[in-house]
Amino acid sequence: MKSLGWHQQRSAWDQMQAQRERSAMHREKFEQQRTLLNDGLSAAFSNQSAGLGELAAQAALKRVQKEAAALAEQRRQESADQATRELIWRKPQIAPPAEIDGVSPKLDGDTLTLADGSKIDLKTGRPVGNFMLLADGSTINLDTGRKVVDVKA
Repeated sequence: MKSLGWHQQRSAWDQMQAQRERSAMHREKFEQQRTLLNDGLSAAFSNQSAGLGELAAQAALKRVQKEAAALAEQRRQESADQATRELIWRKPQIAPPAEIDGVSPKLDGDTLTLADGSKIDLKTGRPVGNFMLLADGSTINLDTGRKVVDVKA
């Protein structure tokens, strides 16, 4: 019967067994592909979350470094401003004259004691306290404008 092209068909049982084997092979191939896909997606999500965490950490580090640099610059500027203020407001160091009319004046801190005993405040240029000593030795109270009488016992 070979001349008519007839084949001998397999039995129904053999066909079902062959179908089961093909199905098992397809299921196994599907499981392998699913496992590979799950592994790949898990790795991708893990890398993505780690990358996001790293990016967030880098952004925080940059922000902290920027704030630290700004604070350092502010402190440097304040220090420079303070030094400038000290230079501007520092009282000048004036050396007293060596001698006036044969008598040398005395410089004590911010007061200048003249030969006649009167004291002048170098900050204000006025006599120290509320009194002024005149050339004749008398003292005048600057608050009242009256002569002060010194009674000696």
